[in-house]
Amino acid sequence: MDLKTKNSSIYFIEIFPIDKSGFFYKKDDVNLKVNNLNNFLKSFKTSKFNNYEFLTLKGFSYEFLNENSQYSDDGIHLNKKGNELFSSILESYINE
Repeated sequence: MDLKTKNSSIYFIEIFPIDKSGFFYKKDDVNLKVNNLNNFLKSFKTSKFNNYEFLTLKGFSYEFLNENSQYSDDGIHLNKKGNELFSSILESYINE
């Protein structure tokens, strides 16, 4: 192992679902795949990968985005308010 990366950490950030206002072909199928991938990444941590972290974006669930459309203008991408919330969640991880 390269000494420069021996103490490095790997971070994965939870993938956002498409909310009800997002126009997207087969949205429910895509969200199911997003959910399955998130669950896989959450369960990926093993003793072999002790430098692996999966960052759950508290509050950014499918239900949350459906009920709080002020965080996305198109149901897929975060707007300014959504990015501010996203940034504050990431900062909470950084400051732990």
